[in-house]
Amino acid sequence: MKRMIWLPLVISLAACGGKSPTTPSVPPPPPAPACETNRTTEVTFKNNGPLTVDVIFDGNIIGTLAPFASGLTRTVAAGVAHPLRFQLPNSSFTLCTPSAPVPVQCTLQTYASCFY
Repeated sequence: MKRMIWLPLVISLAACGGKSPTTPSVPPPPPAPACETNRTTEVTFKNNGPLTVDVIFDGNIIGTLAPFASGLTRTVAAGVAHPLRFQLPNSSFTLCTPSAPVPVQCTLQTYASCFY
């Protein structure tokens, strides 16, 4: 009879000492966005005038924008200066003062021509 009383007590005490199988584990953190890992950002360009313009970014013509159009989105290095000019196609006539914007990491930034 003594064994019958002690057996349930020993079993219940042994069960209290372990981890609960329903304890949720902490999920791993999500991976960092590619723009953080690669230190990049997205830039796009806007023509604020009535003439078609070439966009010259980092010394290269990256495309042409129609009057009052936006586009030519690119992924570029963030935190460094990028020379930028807007000029008339097939000429060396620059419409606006050249600039060298420094884009902020992990954003979408629009670089617009002057109003001419």
